[in-house]
Order: sequence, then structure tokens, then C-alpha cells
Amino acid sequence: MNTSLEHLPEHKHNQLREIAGIIVKAVDPEKVILFGSHATGRWVEHRYTEGGITYEYISDYDILVITKSGESRKDYEITTDELRLLIERVGKLQAIAEKLCQQKIASFDAE
Repeated sequence: MNTSLEHLPEHKHNQLREIAGIIVKAVDPEKVILFGSHATGRWVEHRYTEGGITYEYISDYDILVITKSGESRKDYEITTDELRLLIERVGKLQAIAEKLCQQKIASFDAE
């Protein structure tokens, strides 16, 4: 089991920091746990074009939030506005990551 995020690229560190910040602000959790493919280093970011259509499969983040004993889920449900903000911020980070990947591919092709 990984206990750090050192195996993840920097853009994923940034995305997770942003997500954790929103969770901490909304919930003040005891613990935030990343599990699944990103925790184990088996995430997928796959894009391909077929017949002029671009397809992609990108692993999502699996996050478990532990709250204080005796507190109910209802106390920490996020509002629609908070969810929209989270989606918007993660989307911006994803766009930055895609540009960086395209730049790396372009520089590799130039070599």
C-alpha cells in the first residue's frame, strides 16, 4: 500500500491538493484517503482517434472521507454550487495537464 503520492505526476498532485482543499473546507475531516487505481499506480489515461472521432478513457479519483464520530453524512453534504466549483477547478487542471502532454508529444515528434 502506498502511503505517499510520490508515484503520481505533478499535475495529479495539483488536482488532488485542489480536491482535498475543497473537502477540508466543506467537511473538516479526520482523514482523507485516496484509494483505487491512483493510489496503486495503475491509473489510465488513454486517448485514441478512430474514424475521425477522438475517444478517451481517464481514471477517476476514488476518495474516502472520514468524519468525526457521531456526525452524520447529512451534516457534510456539499451544495450544488460547491460541486460545480469542484468540477470547474478540476476541469481547468485537466486542461492544463492535456496541454502539457501535447507539448511533450510535439517535442518528442520533433526529435
